[in-house]
Parts: sequence; C-alpha cells; structure tokens
Amino acid sequence: MSKNMKHKDDAKSGNKMRWLLIIGLIGVMILILNSFLTTQKLENLNDGRASPQPPEEVNETFLKQDENTSIFTETEHHYEQRIKEILEKIVGVGDVEVMVTVDSTEEIIVHKDLRETNQQTEERDIKGATRSISDITRSGELVLRGSGDNEQPVILKTVQADIRGIIVVANGAENATVKNLILKAVTQGLDVPAHRVSISPRKQS
Repeated sequence: MSKNMKHKDDAKSGNKMRWLLIIGLIGVMILILNSFLTTQKLENLNDGRASPQPPEEVNETFLKQDENTSIFTETEHHYEQRIKEILEKIVGVGDVEVMVTVDSTEEIIVHKDLRETNQQTEERDIKGATRSISDITRSGELVLRGSGDNEQPVILKTVQADIRGIIVVANGAENATVKNLILKAVTQGLDVPAHRVSISPRKQS
C-alpha cells in the first residue's frame, strides 16, 4: 500500500514538473514573440517618419518662389533705373539713389473674341405651373494678328505695377524747390500719391 502511494506521489511530482516546464517554455516563447513584434513596430514607425516630401516637389516649389521673386525684383529694378535717370536730369539735382517696392507686377490685358449663348427652356410641374430656365454660356478666344510664327495677341491696354513706396536720396534735395521738383516728377510721372514717396538729401562725401 505504501509503495503504491509513493508511486502515485512520484507520478504527481513528475506531472507537475512537466507542466511547469511547459508553462516556462510558453512564457519564453511569448517573450520572444513580443520582442519580435516590438521590433517590427519600431521599424514601421521609423519607416513612417522617413517619408519627407519628394525632392522633386521641394525643388519645384523653391523654383516657383525664386521665379516670382525674380519677376518682382526685375520690375523694381526697372523703375529704380528709370527714376534715377530722369531725376539726375533735373536742374539742381546731383547724384541720386532710388529704392522702389511693388505689390504687383505689370499686367497686360489682351483682346478676346467673347461669345455668349443664351438658351431658354420651359418646364411644367405636376400642378401645371410653368417656369422658365435660362442657361447662359460664355466663351472667348484670343484675337491674334500677324501670320504663322509671327502671330501675337492684340493688346488692349497695359496696367502698370502697383507701387507700394519709393525712396529717393539725392544731392540737392535739401533745397525746398529742388525737393518739390523731385516730388512732382515722381508722383506725376508714375501716378503715385505723395504719401508713398520719401525724399531725403544725400550725405555729402
């Protein structure tokens, strides 16, 4: 009887060891799997972060900004040169420096052959009431002159750039009469209000 009891106890002890071993192996496998999944998540996260804007789009954006800046700079430089050349020809005016800032560049308005079609339709509802529907379609084509490769659009008018402000530094501007002549030349020549024009005498070297 005691031998049987001992045999049963040994069997139970052996079963417990097997279960503990199996549970331990399962725990190790869970830890390994969890570590693997965590590594995968980190790699996916890094992949998601490493996706900046394509270089082509970035370069294209900078090119467009540089192009717009260049157009404004050319317009401002054009006005500065013209004003400088004119002012230096005024009696009593010496060396001149000019700075111009613009809000918009020159605008060219071309002639278009505009066409408009108006289609009227009438609808009647269930109650017998009638309503009229008007469908207006507008289209236009550029009017060109010349022939072949020399065709050019017909220009109706040119709207000058919107000038934000003008600064003039000139020898002789300390004289009230000369300063007034400069102011009139700039405001009337460019159709700019006087409050947008600043005139100062040039420092003597």
